[in-house]
Amino acid sequence: MSLKPEISLGVGLALGTTVLAIHQLAGPSMADIRTLEPGNKDVASSERTATWAGALLVSTVSLLARDPVIFMVGGAMVIGTAWMSRHANFVSPIMSALPHPGGAGSANSAPAAPDAAQLQPYVAFSDEFSR
Repeated sequence: MSLKPEISLGVGLALGTTVLAIHQLAGPSMADIRTLEPGNKDVASSERTATWAGALLVSTVSLLARDPVIFMVGGAMVIGTAWMSRHANFVSPIMSALPHPGGAGSANSAPAAPDAAQLQPYVAFSDEFSR
């Protein structure tokens, strides 16, 4: 016994928004994740926690409503947010600064990236006044 289509789609979208909120509250922002070293264990742990919490919420609501549309929309949001977090965690800030393939003289080439030794590590917050 499923819900009416207009109700199930609305509940699925509301559930997807809730899953996105869980991911935003459980861990750092995507911009902060991309500036860290790839494979950070703390980011991976917070991503898994948010993914399991979102999956539990989606499963509970879709089983109570007995509606597959809610499960599909909510599940797609759980998978999408987990993939975005994992991808951001495994992108190296230094490697993303390298020029695109195409050669130095081509119209599609990017400016040359600075040497890895010249790049400074990004610090999200430094408390200069506590010293």
